[in-house]
Amino acid sequence: MSDHADSPRRARRTWTVGLLVGGILVSTGGVAAVAGAVTNSVSRSTPEESADARQIRSIFTPLVTRSVLAGAIPAGTASSPEDTAALAGFVADPAAHERRVDLLIGSVSPTLVGEYLAAIEHGLAEAVPAHNPDWWFVDATFVVDEWQGIEVHGDTATVRALTTQRFTLLDGTHTQDPQLRSEYTLERAPGTPFGWLMTAVSARQVSPEAG
Repeated sequence: MSDHADSPRRARRTWTVGLLVGGILVSTGGVAAVAGAVTNSVSRSTPEESADARQIRSIFTPLVTRSVLAGAIPAGTASSPEDTAALAGFVADPAAHERRVDLLIGSVSPTLVGEYLAAIEHGLAEAVPAHNPDWWFVDATFVVDEWQGIEVHGDTATVRALTTQRFTLLDGTHTQDPQLRSEYTLERAPGTPFGWLMTAVSARQVSPEAG
């Protein structure tokens, strides 16, 4: 599959990772991750890590997954990607809109909520006539394949890792995006579900996309 921005899977990834700019996925404030060697090992926390770094390591996967699930469609909403009436109803449903907002408020900074929400809802609206199964996922799993560093400076943190996203599609099949070398900037956010929010994301593909 090509890397063009109009690819259905690539377009979906523009909200699940960031905004596509020139082949590099970057959200507002993001900085492109640098290239380097790729390994398959998963590092563990060490006694030398700060309490904040250990906390971030423990909440990072569910934090990112929450933001990805803002673009998901509940199982049973439609029988297939061709069920345009049901899908259009879901896209326009106020309750579905509120669910997206709630998931984003708990995972990304207030300055990014509107940006991500607009990208999701625009993408979903365009997906209704596309009839492409890659647009419609009912579940998602964000996986850290390898931790490459967690740096905490006061109320800001930077997480670098090799990451993969896996999706369960509307028809029950599964798909996986290419592995990415990712960099996330977080800010401390007391009172939120995980205590941290994402403020910027950047990623570069490090493995070829199948298909």
